[in-house]
Amino acid sequence: MLLPSLVVLEPATMSVMAAGWASIDFDADGKVTLSDLSSGAANPMAVDPMAVDSNAAAYFKKLCKVLDLNNDGKIDKSEFVRGITMKAIEQLEPSQFQSAAFRHVTVPGAKLPVGGLFQTAVNSKVRRMCYELLQTLIFQDAVTKTSMEAAWRVMDHNGDGSVTLSDFASSGHVSLAAASYFESLRLHLDLNGDGAIEKAEFIKGLILKVIEVLDATQPLYMGRMRSEIKGMADHITTMCKR
Repeated sequence: MLLPSLVVLEPATMSVMAAGWASIDFDADGKVTLSDLSSGAANPMAVDPMAVDSNAAAYFKKLCKVLDLNNDGKIDKSEFVRGITMKAIEQLEPSQFQSAAFRHVTVPGAKLPVGGLFQTAVNSKVRRMCYELLQTLIFQDAVTKTSMEAAWRVMDHNGDGSVTLSDFASSGHVSLAAASYFESLRLHLDLNGDGAIEKAEFIKGLILKVIEVLDATQPLYMGRMRSEIKGMADHITTMCKR
């Protein structure tokens, strides 16, 4: 196995990993235990802040399988980074290593290449896993999930699973205001630049925007992330209904 220490994490990857870590290390004590994933930790407004439900216990157990590298029942930040990186390497397709581009840089003693395309592939996998982690935790809150689903429904007016300028038409006509608003959404949410917004892009785009906003202003814990995402989703719903 190629050592995770040979992977160079890109700034964008480190930003998403930081958000992922902050979202599960609720009390910011440098380690994640079951209490961090309790309903109270995930939602500071919960009636019983110390409540731990079965879903949280099951999810914590799942995280520990990948991230609790020393099997001590908790996850520290170094385990989080190393565990996710190791998992990303494991998920690379064996056929990828046959590429000459992958092999163009190697480290003496390493059995696998650590060149540019390898680094890009691992970073992409790491970011994807962190997005999935954040999405799972965000969607555990029914209020936030409902707001995001409502925003998506009003955006995807024709229900075809993709949002384009035609979804903002009224009586076959797209006003200048509607076109302008669609363009503002597309700039933030059309992540692959194809002119349309897919649901996966919508979810990922909101998460990226929250990371960008909160990273510069205040700590990234899950309660704040959910609140910001709900606020953005509700704003989209209001604007699209006008």
